[in-house]
Amino acid sequence: MNNNSIKMKGELTEKEIQKALAALLKNTRTTKRHISLIEIADWLDIAVQGLGNLKEVANRVGLSYKMIKQFTYLRKLIPEVQVFFSKREIDSIDIAVHLSMLNQYEQLIVAKEAATKELNSADVRAIRELKKNVPALNINEVIEKVKSSRNIKQYIAEFVVRSQKINKDQLHNNFSNVIKSKNIIKLIKKGVIGRITISSEGKRLLQEYSTKHGITKAQAVSLIAKGDIS
Repeated sequence: MNNNSIKMKGELTEKEIQKALAALLKNTRTTKRHISLIEIADWLDIAVQGLGNLKEVANRVGLSYKMIKQFTYLRKLIPEVQVFFSKREIDSIDIAVHLSMLNQYEQLIVAKEAATKELNSADVRAIRELKKNVPALNINEVIEKVKSSRNIKQYIAEFVVRSQKINKDQLHNNFSNVIKSKNIIKLIKKGVIGRITISSEGKRLLQEYSTKHGITKAQAVSLIAKGDIS
C-alpha cells in the first residue's frame, strides 16, 4: 500500500476505517511488527482521513496523542530516506523522529549509516542534538564526533559561546558552579565554539541538573556556559 492509493475522507467506508484502526492496533502496541513503519504511516493517514483528526485516532487505538503523532514524522523524511524504512533497513520510530529534524542532505547522510547499522538510535539522537547546539559543524564532523565518543566514561560536549564577554576562565567558573571544578577534565574555547570534557561524576551532576530543570544534557551545557544557572 502507498499513500497515493488512499481515498479522500468522504469516500471512505466504515469498513475501511475499521481496517486501518485494526492495522494500527496490531502494529503499534507490540515490538513484533509484521509491517514497516511506512505502512503504519499509510494506515494512519487513512484513519485520520476517516475519523477527522489524529487525537480521535489515538483515542480509538488506545495510545497517547504524543505516541501516535511520532508516526507522522515519517512524512517529513525525504523519499530516498523513506525507502530505508519501507525496506525495514531502518525500523526505529525514534530514528525517524530525529532524522526528521535534520535538513534533507543531512537526513540522507545519517540514514545511510543507520541503514548499514553504523549508527543506532542513541547515535542518531546524539547527532541531532550536537548539530542543533553546534550548527557550524558539518554533518560528517558531527557523525565522527558522536562515533568517537562511544564507550567513553568521560562526557564530551560542544557548545556555542554567544557572548564575547565570556572567556575561558568565566566558562570554567560557570561549569564549576554545577559540576565542581575537580570534574572538569578539559575545557577548550576556540572562537565561538567551546568544548568541555568532564568525568563520570561530572556527567552525573550534569544529569541531575538537567533532570531538575526538565531539559537535555546538551541544553543544560548551553545554559551553564552562558552563566544562566539557577
